[in-house]
Amino acid sequence: MVHDRGFTLVETLLGVVILALGAAVVVGVSQRCLRHTVRGMEYEQGWYLLDEVMDKSAFSSPAQAVGKVQVGDFGSRYPDYRYEIKVASAGQERLYKVTGVVKWDVQSQLYEVQAETLVYDDRAVEVRDAVVPGGDAVVPTAASSIRKEGSGNESGQK
Repeated sequence: MVHDRGFTLVETLLGVVILALGAAVVVGVSQRCLRHTVRGMEYEQGWYLLDEVMDKSAFSSPAQAVGKVQVGDFGSRYPDYRYEIKVASAGQERLYKVTGVVKWDVQSQLYEVQAETLVYDDRAVEVRDAVVPGGDAVVPTAASSIRKEGSGNESGQK
C-alpha cells in the first residue's frame, strides 16, 4: 500500500484561490478605509474653515450684514474650498442668526458643511430720545450728541 505524502494539484489550487479571495477582500476594505479617512479629513478641514470664516466676517458687525450674502474663498491656502455667510434678524432686538456654509468639490461631487448660530450685537446701540420736562430739547438715552432740529437750545435747559 502506497501512502503519498503532500498535497495534490487540486488541493494546492484550491488553497491559492482561497488565499487570493482573502487578499482581494483585505485590499478592498483597505481602499475603502483610506477613502473614508480622506473624506473625514476634508470634512474636518471644512469645519475648521467654517469656524474661522464665521469668526472673522459676520460677527464683526452683524447689524450691517442683515439680508446680505457674503461669498468668498480661501485663496491659495485651500483652493478647493469656498464659503457663504448669511445674516438674518432673529426676531429680537440686536439678536442675529448667522448661517455659514463651506463647500468643496471632489471629482465633480459637491460636499458641504453648514452651521447656524445666534449672535448678540452689544455694540449696536439704538438711540431712543426722551423729552426733558419743561424743555423742547431732546436728550438721547444712549451716548450720542443728537439734538432735536431747530430747538435752538444746545444745553437742553431753558
